[in-house]
Amino acid sequence: MSRINDQRLLRAVGGVSLLTLLSVLAYSQNASAQVLPPCPSPTGGSCGLFVSPPPPQVPEGWNFLPAATTAIMNDSTSSNLSIYMDGRGLLLPTQTLTVDGTDMRNYYVNGSFGGTANINLLNGAAADLIEAGGPAAALRPM
Repeated sequence: MSRINDQRLLRAVGGVSLLTLLSVLAYSQNASAQVLPPCPSPTGGSCGLFVSPPPPQVPEGWNFLPAATTAIMNDSTSSNLSIYMDGRGLLLPTQTLTVDGTDMRNYYVNGSFGGTANINLLNGAAADLIEAGGPAAALRPM
């Protein structure tokens, strides 16, 4: 009698494991749809950013991909999110963001602090605010 119960238990656990695996795969595919590819070099396409937090949560902004040094946003509205340049440090001292023709009015670019943040607004791109640095920051508009 206990052998039959053991088999039923194994089937139930196996079914739960399969459902868990399927739900993780479905979630990861949905979240990856909000990640732009890395930027090999400025090519004119949006790249190097991801939406955080990932769906199904309410997105708060675009962030640099981990270890990315370059990102480009050239979607017409940046999906109505601000852009955050986090993650600079000793191993990644410089990040470059190019916002090309994107209307970010009502949104901003946060250059964070530490290292160097190069922020380029090109071809009519607009943002309400560019924020960067800490107490020892130097701003060099060009």
